[in-house]
Amino acid sequence: MLKQTVQTIFVRGCEKVSPKILKDIVRVRESALDIRVKDKTHTFPLCVQSRIYVVAFGKASIGMTKVIEESLGSSFTDGIVIAPESMTIVSMKSKIYLAGKNNLPDENSVSSTKKVLEFLKQIDSPDSIVLFLISGGGSALLCSPNKVSLSEKLETIKLMVKQGASIQQLNTIRQHLSEVKGGKLLSKLLKSKVISLILSDIIGDPIDLIASGPTVIPRGNKGNPFLLLQSLSIPVKELPPSVKLQLSSLETEAEAEINNPSNFIVINNELILEEVRTSLTEQGFQSHVVTNKLSGDATERGREFAQLISSNSQNFEETLLKLHSIRIPWGFSKLALVFGGETTVKLKGSGCGGRNQEMVLSCLKHLKSYFSSFCFSFLFMSVGTDGLDGPNNAAGAIITEDDVSKADLDQCENSLNNSDSYNFWKTFNQGLSHVVIGPTGTNVMDVQILLLTVNKA
Repeated sequence: MLKQTVQTIFVRGCEKVSPKILKDIVRVRESALDIRVKDKTHTFPLCVQSRIYVVAFGKASIGMTKVIEESLGSSFTDGIVIAPESMTIVSMKSKIYLAGKNNLPDENSVSSTKKVLEFLKQIDSPDSIVLFLISGGGSALLCSPNKVSLSEKLETIKLMVKQGASIQQLNTIRQHLSEVKGGKLLSKLLKSKVISLILSDIIGDPIDLIASGPTVIPRGNKGNPFLLLQSLSIPVKELPPSVKLQLSSLETEAEAEINNPSNFIVINNELILEEVRTSLTEQGFQSHVVTNKLSGDATERGREFAQLISSNSQNFEETLLKLHSIRIPWGFSKLALVFGGETTVKLKGSGCGGRNQEMVLSCLKHLKSYFSSFCFSFLFMSVGTDGLDGPNNAAGAIITEDDVSKADLDQCENSLNNSDSYNFWKTFNQGLSHVVIGPTGTNVMDVQILLLTVNKA
């Protein structure tokens, strides 16, 4: 019952970061377009000749566009959307293209991006306001390789993913290898007013990296890409020759003559964490948002959660402080800890999985090896807010103390060593620990929920 309650709380939290909230952010008046963010209204003048266009890409692109079309009403002129192949097409005025199977750029991404560039060329005018709706996953959808082939770019990205590259590292290299990322899309709109509404899927909300920052003017040097790859233990000799050449060139900055955009973060991870915390408080828990910056290796984070679950009155406070830099004194009976962020996985085998499923599996494995008796009854869940954790249909996994006795330590270790967490959870406990909710239409990183109830002596 508790598992279902927590999953329901999470799904309700996803509604809080749904594109639907854009209706309270964008408003058209007779002579102005208002964008309200963090209690501040930004006003953009309109005249009789003004035309408002929409360009959207990312996992939330369809939902964002639908809401914006309705908010703009008769002021909406035209639009174009690139959405993930897994999304359901809904009726709207904007033209929709599907691309990016398994969250990787494909030929549909390239051809759809060409359509976007043609669209921008046609509409660029002093009377045009171009409203970009950008969300996580946009890097795989807006794709125009620069002096490298798509397959060569993919080969490079897959090398990085295998070595556990962070989204920040991936998007930095993507910018070097793209004609549209890293602010370069702005060079296609020299006359229009550019406004971007951004749904953040990266820790710290760095607008220059979300969807690889296509509408953000580059600031300074991005650093040596070869040093970045070296930090991931990727030898230069493993890179395709064209990629080596492009990374060696100086042509990594957007053109000098570019637009001056207005970029706004409108939805982020903090919103869902606070919604989840409030809901857990209503369930009788002493609830805390611990961090929205959980990062690092998913397997290692799983081990740390297991340490916390295995702690007691003597070492709980010290364990929590050491792992997550927050002080919560012992004395609670029901405690809820909420985390957000995005971890990474170093691929080891040919299995199927994702960072959230791997984190919970690692936690289960270590709990099994620690197992004697727990001071707490517990629940631990890690899930992706987009509803998809890796190239599969699961969002993550969820366990309680009852699952520890059912787990086989060898099976846990074998699945982790083959990066096969998806198939583990699919069969473990008849799939009852697998969180499968389908695409949510949003994407603000991941959420972890840890519930601890002190067992009475």
